[in-house]
Amino acid sequence: MDTLEAIRERHSVRKYIDKALADDVKARLEEEIEKINKESGLHVQLITDEYRAFKGPMAYGKFSGVSSYLVMAGPKEDGLDEKVGYYGEKLVLLAQCLGLNSCWAGVSYSKIAGTYHLEKGEKIACYIALGYGLSQGVQHKSKSLEELSNVSDSTPEWFRKGVEAAQLAPTAINQQKFFIKYVGGDEDVKGGAGDGCASGDEDVKGSAGGCENGDEDVKGSAGGCASGDEDVKGSAGDGCANGDEDVKGSAGGCSNGDGKRKTLPKVRIEKGFSMVGYTQMDMGIAKLHFEIGAGRENFVWE
Repeated sequence: MDTLEAIRERHSVRKYIDKALADDVKARLEEEIEKINKESGLHVQLITDEYRAFKGPMAYGKFSGVSSYLVMAGPKEDGLDEKVGYYGEKLVLLAQCLGLNSCWAGVSYSKIAGTYHLEKGEKIACYIALGYGLSQGVQHKSKSLEELSNVSDSTPEWFRKGVEAAQLAPTAINQQKFFIKYVGGDEDVKGGAGDGCASGDEDVKGSAGGCENGDEDVKGSAGGCASGDEDVKGSAGDGCANGDEDVKGSAGGCSNGDGKRKTLPKVRIEKGFSMVGYTQMDMGIAKLHFEIGAGRENFVWE
């Protein structure tokens, strides 16, 4: 099962059989958690063989048989909920690919002392139940693509695929309080700023950050300069010459052959208002789904 299939097949499950996570499944989850914590600064923790968190007065919502779950924690700072949504959903989709079921839990759990650890300045944002479900869950009704985005006949096909994936993102009480907008901006721009060196023998005009005038020749590759033995007027830095000199070779982000680079179209995601809350977390989940469906190479977030 690939990640896009996991998006389509995964549904919230609250009832689980009494079965411990397989050792290889647990090891794969721990591996991904370590990677995510290092990349994001979160403090995600996998708890296994613990039955109390989803029982008792706080654990409403018809949960049963939960003995494994993720504690989604991190520093108390702006953006924590969105980050938890984005990276938590990565783990949810991995769990689905590993044959597990899952359910996001905003408040329907109890924090059991001694089962998790928080560093100073950290807090728990939510829990995610994991395990082998009694069923595979059911698909809930979703808003239309038009209600969730500005998709139209004039937007690219990859954008539609991204919105279709975001349409299946789990949200608190299925509220789907987000809107994804295709902004565009995929025009050609001259390659003379920052990463703007062309690939080939084209003239690259204009100055780029860190470059200055000078008469000395600079051989080879420097910063963002061309690679090879070509002469490049001016000094290094980001390496683009100031003037009309020819710059040979390839530099990051530039197009081939015409001295121009293509800027990627921009996409914006906005959260709506909700009395329930969790919109920032929901937006993080929807963001990941959109990236998977659309292809991260096709756009940049605005």
